[in-house]
Amino acid sequence: MSDVVGVASPLFPKDIVEGMLAETLGEVKKSVDMLFYNPMNMDEDLNVKTTRHITIGFIQDALIKLAPYRDKELAPKHRVCRKVLLTMSKKMEDNPVNSNKRHFDKVRFGINVTDFLSAFHTCLAEHSKPAERSAALKRFTGRGRV
Repeated sequence: MSDVVGVASPLFPKDIVEGMLAETLGEVKKSVDMLFYNPMNMDEDLNVKTTRHITIGFIQDALIKLAPYRDKELAPKHRVCRKVLLTMSKKMEDNPVNSNKRHFDKVRFGINVTDFLSAFHTCLAEHSKPAERSAALKRFTGRGRV
């Protein structure tokens, strides 16, 4: 399922996976907070690009940790979270910072990271029903069911 290959990672119980995914959500949210509040008064372009780099780092780290798991080894909501992570990774690849072919679109990044946080939170939340997770996944990925 995962696009991340060649990295060995141990299989952990679902409560450990849950914690890792929650940490990913929290760290991406913190980076967006730093972008919004800008306590260091960074230049806007540098601040957005820094937030992007932090975000992609946490997303790739989570994908590496999930790489050894087959879908059947993950809880249903963790499968959906992996799909959200893979989609966000692709969206970030499609909006590169250093490209001779394309200009980095910081507004597009802002929309993508906001939509990611919303979808990922809905998919990970304990109280979310499967139908809510499917709807959040579909909104974020543009694809069908869980």
